[in-house]
Amino acid sequence: MEGSVEILLNHLENKEKCVNSVILRLASSLLSTKHVSSDCTYFRKKLETLNIVMKVECLSNRTKILENGEYLRVIEEVVDMCIKTLCGLADGKDLCIPVICDVLCSSLALLPQYLMNDKITIIMHNCKRFLMKLVKSPSLMSEDLQNSSTEVVKLGINLRIWESVISLLTSWGNKSECAGEGNPNKDNISLFDDEFIELLLKIISYEHDILTSQILLCVIPKLVSLTKTNSVLEKLWNYITDLSSASNGQKVTPHVFLIMCALCDYFIPCEQDISYSFPVSKNDEFWRLLQCGLASHDALMRKQALYLLKRAVERESTIPSLVCNKSKVVLFWWDQQNSQNFQKIWEELFLFLEVLEEKQLHLIEPVQPVISSLIKACQKSLIHSSWILCVIHRALRHESNAVVKWGILCFTELDINLYMVYNVNFADIVFSLVNALNSSSMYIMNSKNLLLPEVVRGLRSFFVSIADTDPECRKNFFRHLLKSIVEVSWGPVALFYVVFALAAVPKCPVWAAHDIQIMKNFLLDALATQVVHIRGAIQSFFIDILINLTDEQQLEVSAVAEIMGSFSKSEGLRRGSSSWHNVILWLKSFVSKACAFRYAQKSFDTVINDNLECEKLTAARMIILLSDADLICLDAFNSSGLYSLSNALLSLVEHFENCHERLYVCHAKQDSCLEMLIHLLKESQPIVENDLTGKYILSLIFKVIPGVFYCIKRYMFSAYNLESFDTSVMYLHSLNILSNEPKLQCNLLKHAEMLQSACLSIASLENATPMSEYFSIKVLSWISNLMNESYKTDEHYVKTSALFEKQMAFSENMLKRKNLNCILIKAQQDKQLTRDMQTLWGRLVAEYMQSTWFVLNFYIEMQTNSSELQMEFEFASYILTEAGEALEVGGRGMLIPVMSVMQQIAHLLVTSETREKVKRFIALCWTGIFELRKSELFWISMEKFVQMTFQKCLMNDSEMSEILLQYARKIFIQGESVTGLCNKLLQQLQEVAKHYNLGIFQAFADILVDALLFGPVYRRDRKIDDETCAFIKSLGDKCCINDAYDICSDTEVRARAINLLLYCQDNETFSGVEITVKIVNILLLKDALASRQRSRYFADSYHHRLKNRIMQVLLLLEPLLPEEECEKLTTYLRSSVLTENHQPSVRYLQEWILIRLMIKNPKAHFLIWDVFQAAAETKPGSLCSFISIVYHIARMLPKDGLEEFIDKAITEMLPCTMTQHFNVRLYAQVSLSKLWEYAEEKALSNVTEKYRIMYLGIMTCLRAPSSSKSVKKLEDFYFTAFHPVEHYSLQTIFYELPRLTNVTQDEWISPETLLSCGLKTTSSVFNKRTDLQDCEHLSSIVKSELLPDDDALCTEVANVQKKIIPWKAMVPDPEMLLSLSETIMRRKQMILEEGLIIVASLIDRPPNLGGLSRTCEAFGVCQYVIGNIKYLEDKQFQTLSVSAERWISIREIKPHDLALYLEDMKCRGYTIVGAEQTANSILLSKVKFPKRTLLLLGNEKEGIPVNLLPLLDMCVEVPQQGVIRSLNVHVTGAIFIWEYARQHNVKH
Repeated sequence: MEGSVEILLNHLENKEKCVNSVILRLASSLLSTKHVSSDCTYFRKKLETLNIVMKVECLSNRTKILENGEYLRVIEEVVDMCIKTLCGLADGKDLCIPVICDVLCSSLALLPQYLMNDKITIIMHNCKRFLMKLVKSPSLMSEDLQNSSTEVVKLGINLRIWESVISLLTSWGNKSECAGEGNPNKDNISLFDDEFIELLLKIISYEHDILTSQILLCVIPKLVSLTKTNSVLEKLWNYITDLSSASNGQKVTPHVFLIMCALCDYFIPCEQDISYSFPVSKNDEFWRLLQCGLASHDALMRKQALYLLKRAVERESTIPSLVCNKSKVVLFWWDQQNSQNFQKIWEELFLFLEVLEEKQLHLIEPVQPVISSLIKACQKSLIHSSWILCVIHRALRHESNAVVKWGILCFTELDINLYMVYNVNFADIVFSLVNALNSSSMYIMNSKNLLLPEVVRGLRSFFVSIADTDPECRKNFFRHLLKSIVEVSWGPVALFYVVFALAAVPKCPVWAAHDIQIMKNFLLDALATQVVHIRGAIQSFFIDILINLTDEQQLEVSAVAEIMGSFSKSEGLRRGSSSWHNVILWLKSFVSKACAFRYAQKSFDTVINDNLECEKLTAARMIILLSDADLICLDAFNSSGLYSLSNALLSLVEHFENCHERLYVCHAKQDSCLEMLIHLLKESQPIVENDLTGKYILSLIFKVIPGVFYCIKRYMFSAYNLESFDTSVMYLHSLNILSNEPKLQCNLLKHAEMLQSACLSIASLENATPMSEYFSIKVLSWISNLMNESYKTDEHYVKTSALFEKQMAFSENMLKRKNLNCILIKAQQDKQLTRDMQTLWGRLVAEYMQSTWFVLNFYIEMQTNSSELQMEFEFASYILTEAGEALEVGGRGMLIPVMSVMQQIAHLLVTSETREKVKRFIALCWTGIFELRKSELFWISMEKFVQMTFQKCLMNDSEMSEILLQYARKIFIQGESVTGLCNKLLQQLQEVAKHYNLGIFQAFADILVDALLFGPVYRRDRKIDDETCAFIKSLGDKCCINDAYDICSDTEVRARAINLLLYCQDNETFSGVEITVKIVNILLLKDALASRQRSRYFADSYHHRLKNRIMQVLLLLEPLLPEEECEKLTTYLRSSVLTENHQPSVRYLQEWILIRLMIKNPKAHFLIWDVFQAAAETKPGSLCSFISIVYHIARMLPKDGLEEFIDKAITEMLPCTMTQHFNVRLYAQVSLSKLWEYAEEKALSNVTEKYRIMYLGIMTCLRAPSSSKSVKKLEDFYFTAFHPVEHYSLQTIFYELPRLTNVTQDEWISPETLLSCGLKTTSSVFNKRTDLQDCEHLSSIVKSELLPDDDALCTEVANVQKKIIPWKAMVPDPEMLLSLSETIMRRKQMILEEGLIIVASLIDRPPNLGGLSRTCEAFGVCQYVIGNIKYLEDKQFQTLSVSAERWISIREIKPHDLALYLEDMKCRGYTIVGAEQTANSILLSKVKFPKRTLLLLGNEKEGIPVNLLPLLDMCVEVPQQGVIRSLNVHVTGAIFIWEYARQHNVKH
């Protein structure tokens, strides 16, 4: 191209007349959208030629041009063609655009001043008019606007034109000023008025990165240089602050930091030659923005904010600044007199913020102590406390849970006054705190005593300290906290602990009525799907929070009623519970009797008037609360003159008096009053002795029962279509509530005949409506249930009543007619139903069938109870067939009634004819139950299934027992994921064991073993759930849920299995030896299988738990084993100890069993002496166990054979004191010393005299300082307090020993648990001695898990594995730089005028090229040359480069062009160095690289080709000492680059 330009210039000098035609011909041929949009590389070169021509003309011939009108016309045409071409382009990334803009500037520069000004004015006005029209386009505001869209392209091109014009005016003005001609741009500057700036700001506000970058990096800097004012910068800063204030600083967008980083040279000028800047570091809003950015979720924003912070701090540290003015809130200050301390603390802050960007915990932990020095600096007024919060805020949002936990603890432990005094806006950090708390991993119990998690302890104290602050501050905090809590989707564990911590806050009125409404809505949503025990506990503590944090002065009784109505009665707010009592005391403190009466009167009025707006449950609960608080009087007359509760209740009762005579009574009002009475009865339960209100409500219910039954009877005959279904539901619910009260059952039975007669009448009608039939059978089912409950208390009364006879007759008739699965037929009016009504019809049919089976179940159960069941096999077989059909037709709701019936008649169906049907029926029930897995019916159905299947008649049948074994195994498999499932099975087996011959358990020994060993190792989240439930249980009556529900655990399964096993052994009618031997054999097989799978295992692993449980059961069964089984067990355990590596808990149990077996059989002592030699040869470490066994046996033996045994023991153990195995040597020395002392205690003089010298020598060794610490480890319970015989109890086996051997707590089974699971045995339960209970394992000392003590915190950080980046080396915005114009990229490349060039064109493996690019970027290589630019797109390249290719200059030189390239670079003054081993190569350590060095790297296999070697100035090799003498090319290049950088860059 240079040659073409030279020819053209020569032609212009010789033939000036041809200049016009040449320029015009070039312009017309090139400046067209057709050419520009085609092969742009070719035309770009021609356009550059044209631009060079124009510039040469401007420099040499401008005077002639100004005098030549024809020439001016040509130039004007070129200007017009440039504008037309630019406006016609469709691709904003076209590489010809910058060159066309250059041609435009060159053309304008050739025009006279007046003509150039006119042209510029026209261009600027046209662009402005076009842009103003374009920015109003709705599509430009779209969030998903593409870079290639027409609007973006047009805006970009017009901005390019503006940029070119401003550049031209700036350079023109600078030249004129240098020549002393003044500023020629005074008129043109007026073009860039406020309207122009507002237009730029409007485009910026669309937050389009390319357009924003173009304005910020290209237009605004040139505009500032042109106008020589900072007004545009001031407006831009105002725009930033307006954006921030619009969101109250809560959500600072990346757009803000894009602007600030792009113009950081103007906003934070650190160079003295920056003119017309607009420093913002004195503005507090600037520092607040940086704090928001540092805590952002966006990593890019954090990096930008840190870059700006470092730059601003360096600027402020070099200029005079005032110290902290405590009368005014400022976020940054600097004292030059104390500059060193200020510099140190800010460097520590930078270090902390940079380290927090790492994800690995080991990189962050060393820096955590810095927080203490930052706090001290804050106390000394060296730094504002908000910067500490900024660090903690970032930690709360970290990816590592450990760092988040540390951040929570730091935040909760900070001195509240540090940041409360500055009135910090808590909204954002509180929300981050709440989000951080919403992780169950924060709440791992840090000890084995169910202590509160560390986070919860810190949170409780933090909330309490907040309550002690200024009223306005605490109100602000707690309101933000509530707002943040309701915005989070909580996990059950996290929500419980947060609520538990918040409930500790003392009385502190901060929440108003609207806050209570927010809490109510949150409760309704958040508690819908939580675990029942955690859900109940949350409600209990929410009540405490409500009491403590609500401002009662702003509350009305109705608002309190609404929130109280949102709590569950059974789970959170049951009458008589501690929560109920707390609410009563609270109401007494602020509700007056007048307000209480008005609320009650209004509630009763709305009920009587059947106002749909009245929530009857809420009103009923609140009325009972007010009554218990003595705010509503029960008496008819009282001193206040107000009507009482009794009067209001009587107004409800009046609607049910003489119902049969009141033909025109309003049925809707009656229904409304009945609902209210039922809710009042339900909420008043339980009714205690001195409960006047409850008793009075109960007495009124007695009175209204006849009237209520009459209303139900009337409805039964009038129920016409499905629209009345809700009414039937209300009546049935009312009947169930009435029958649940035991004191009403007798009265209900007296009047139930009225309902029964109506039901039987409808059943006999042929034209009864489906709704009437449905309702009547439901009522009959209710009557059956009522009689069944009454039968338990008064059998004679029930069986002699007419009600009973009619009910039994109806059921018998239904059975004889074989009409069990009768399906309702739609009435004519129900033929055309909507989708919702069709669903309702399906429910109607299913519930009708369910009620039929409930009625049948009552009939069969009554006959079974009276031993009168003499059902024919035909009917039993029919019921079995109908049962299967009922499950298929009636849905899963049929499971409970059908299985209840089958449970009663199962003994009739164990025959060859029906056995297969029974199997199919059981399979159908099993499938149906697990379809109810997420339903409340699941547990009821599973309990009924277990009762139906695992009963005597089926368990005794050999064929059915095999089926039952399969289902038992399924239950255990499912029980691993469904806690409580196996408990149901064991409860049923315990019931069977109580009433029947225990011989049936012979076939179920495998299941008993599975139960004894049951308990999977759960995932951490499941374990946290279980720990939380256990903690809730430990709170006792503080949580209402503890009285309503039992918490099931896997430990209970094992406890029940132990009880069942002991019951089998102690039962007088059944010999337990046979089943004991069978169980022991199964256990040994399981243990052997586990040992084959894994001989070494981790503590608390499933393998460890399994072996521990096996040994516990073997120890429990050891006394019952016959002699031959004891010998087998001894041999097995001796081999196990000898060959396996057991955890301490397993090893102690094995030793204990062997000790007891040896004591029982003295003849087996020789087995111990034989094993000493075998252990020394096979597994020396096992000698520790046998030494312990010998020691304990010696202490148990009678005195007759004791002397001989101890003498033999010392003889065998003495060599162990000199063994190389440290533990064996220690055990032997300690045991021998104790045996000698025991011999002395027993006056065995022969032994003591014989071995006295041995004892003295051993004691000398043990008392040595080097041994004292090790000896202390053996001074635990096992060698001091433990007694193998006297401590043999369930307490030691299942509780004390696991505790003392550090087995996880969920493996402990306390004696209380065993007793609560039905333990009734003569075996020893509790220890007679208490010395084990006082022991603790030496290794059970719990150390701090996260934070060291304050004394141990060091303020100096010695070594941190982190790349610390000075701000001058930081890239302000990598994403922004991707969209810079080519002019800016060229400017970046021109910065590196000389330096190292790496040529890797011969390398063809992308990973090596990617790694080299990263190294080049790290050490500031001038240029990186590769053989093919497409390597940059390779995934392997990108993986190794980690985006380094973006920040270095990369050039493509094909391998076949290398020779020419190297010759050219040599001509430019570069020294060509080859990394190659040759005969004349120089060692790298001896080379001094010139500044201009080009390093050529060879191919991975071939090295540098021979034809290129003569072009090299020198060959250099890396000194090596190895045999291979070859390095990877990437490694070689990195070594060379480092050596060059060391010589030229690093030292500077």
